[in-house]
Amino acid sequence: MGRITVSWLTPPMIIHLGTPLKCGILEVSHFHKREYSLSIKTPWRFSCQPAYAASHHLARRRNLDLQAKGFRHQKMSSQVIQKTESNVVVEDYFQNLPLSTSYEAAMEALTSLITSKKRGDNSSVGGKYGKLDRMRMYLKILDLEECIVGLKIIHVAGTKGKGSTCTFCEAILRECSFRTGLFTSPHLIDVRERFRIDGLDISEDKFLHYFWDCWNQLKEHVTEDLPMPPLFQFLTILAFKIFVCEQVDVSIIEVGLGGKKDSTNVIKEPVVCGITSLGMDHTEILGNTLGEIASHKAGIFKPQIPAFTASQCTEAMDVLQEKADELKVPLKVVAPLDHNKLKGLTLSLSGDHQLTNASLAISLCKCWLQRTGNWNKQFQDVSSIFFFDIFCLKTVYYLPSGFFWFLVM
Repeated sequence: MGRITVSWLTPPMIIHLGTPLKCGILEVSHFHKREYSLSIKTPWRFSCQPAYAASHHLARRRNLDLQAKGFRHQKMSSQVIQKTESNVVVEDYFQNLPLSTSYEAAMEALTSLITSKKRGDNSSVGGKYGKLDRMRMYLKILDLEECIVGLKIIHVAGTKGKGSTCTFCEAILRECSFRTGLFTSPHLIDVRERFRIDGLDISEDKFLHYFWDCWNQLKEHVTEDLPMPPLFQFLTILAFKIFVCEQVDVSIIEVGLGGKKDSTNVIKEPVVCGITSLGMDHTEILGNTLGEIASHKAGIFKPQIPAFTASQCTEAMDVLQEKADELKVPLKVVAPLDHNKLKGLTLSLSGDHQLTNASLAISLCKCWLQRTGNWNKQFQDVSSIFFFDIFCLKTVYYLPSGFFWFLVM
């Protein structure tokens, strides 16, 4: 019997037949006789090799293809790195590149956006315009400025656990039958991992369609004061473009770095904001104290928009609360799930810290459901929901349509 590779969380995981399956945010056992699936929307596929081997094999093949065409493969991340001379050549090359829909060309185009600006350098890449001003101008060029208001966004910042919290949120709301869009960073193998629709990486065809649409429109408006956006800005813009065009019901957006000046902070009115556990990170940009770092993270707070935070140290919590009071933000501190009261149920991501991330995701999702008017729609028919267990203030529901244990507070 072959193995089953599940396209679920990054990194990919191998699951042998007959073992408990990780579904949603809780690990449960459920098997169909003829077809194995995490949900109706997430089919499995049989593979004769481990997921890691398959992914690296594909990456190696793509790298060899690029080398054969004279291109040098370069791994991209959300971090700013030094631009090499070859990248300058690539950038000049793409200024005269005819319309192309090849994936390799798109990757080289993205590589040309890697900036030479070093961390801690606060000078503006775009002449007289600041980062967020440029972001708004880019969105206006693409006619996205007003459209992103309708994305019903969950915006998440923090030092540790942003990606996990966002992934939990996506799993919960997708299993509630909402069309989900998830934007996270960085990627492991393929840049398309950053853009997930209904729990799956965006397809290569759709990625290319939206990529070249954004690229060509922005290229037409390049000036000395408004150059092409750096890599992470472009990917953020692309995420908004994808989610608007794909008409998702909810967009879960992970902050790239900090919060206040992050490219994602062009979001004017999210439905709810979340702050994961804070620690010392990117001190050359965010500051050398937890208070300074918390100030940057709290920059995603919007007037009167509810926010939730994991438990923080006093220094960080005081800053978050001060910012919340200033903007009249109802800020609530979320306690971790009690592992002892889960009665054997296991989260689909390992580690005790995930109890905090899952609890934060639960609060964010419940708030999102309430503020978008979907809470009563989902739970008004008590007979359709099988009550499973109660621990503290948390309840486990069974949604028959998705074979999914759903936690709510």
